[in-house]
Amino acid sequence: MTDETVDNPFVATIRGAQNGFTRPAGMLSLVPERREIPRYWLDEAHAAIEAAAVTHPDLTWAGFGPGHAAPIPECVATALAFLKCGPVVAVRTLKTGRGSYGLKHAAECWGRLIGFESYIGNGDLIVAALHLGLRVKRVLRTPNAFIGVRLIRSTCSTELRSAV
Repeated sequence: MTDETVDNPFVATIRGAQNGFTRPAGMLSLVPERREIPRYWLDEAHAAIEAAAVTHPDLTWAGFGPGHAAPIPECVATALAFLKCGPVVAVRTLKTGRGSYGLKHAAECWGRLIGFESYIGNGDLIVAALHLGLRVKRVLRTPNAFIGVRLIRSTCSTELRSAV
């Protein structure tokens, strides 16, 4: 393949390195135009952050623990959109749930695909999950939590295959 734009609803390009990450040569990378996050997602994100600050004062953008800044509204908005509209389904038990750190990577990939935030902090995803009433269990002595959702499909790899 050559370095050209692929006909796709998202602006798809082939590059060796993009956004500071080195990728194998020829790997397709879907990168939509960055767009403004709709106001209703941001309003819900602000409400989620305020509620989490009361119930979990040690929850930062990086997860549970001291020493980091508060969750970021644009990142929480992307996580909310991912958990509500993305390729995830709520589960009853945390045994079949996902860890917040691994799930945040799927949310980042999904955010890139739709033109929202491409980076989401661990804590941003936890705040969104708490706000949506999903099961969340803190993993002691770590910044992580188990979240009661499972991925229906792998977000990025599915989109990559469908674009080729």
